Amino acid sequence: MGRRAKPSTDQAEAKRPRGRKSPKADALRVQELETRLADALEERVALSEILRVIRQSPTDPQPVFDAIARSAMRLCESTISVVTRYDGEFLHLAAHNQVSPEAED
Repeated sequence: MGRRAKPSTDQAEAKRPRGRKSPKADALRVQELETRLADALEERVALSEILRVIRQSPTDPQPVFDAIARSAMRLCESTISVVTRYDGEFLHLAAHNQVSPEAED
């Protein structure tokens, strides 16, 4: 019969749990994961809205730009949003939310 090899010390140490984390550290980790999950859900909702608008108006890009501006403002928790198009030479205002007429000019 063959002899069983002992695991190397590196493998044995890797399997041992390091010290236990404190409940406070666990709670912070859970809170961080919940925040990341909520952010991912918001992004998914925004993307779904934009895709819905694209599907509803495949020939008119303006509603799509408007949806992008609304979603960006909501996702970034900002008070304004601006979407521009670049034609190779100039930037053109495509959509905006909460921009004053002075800023628009």
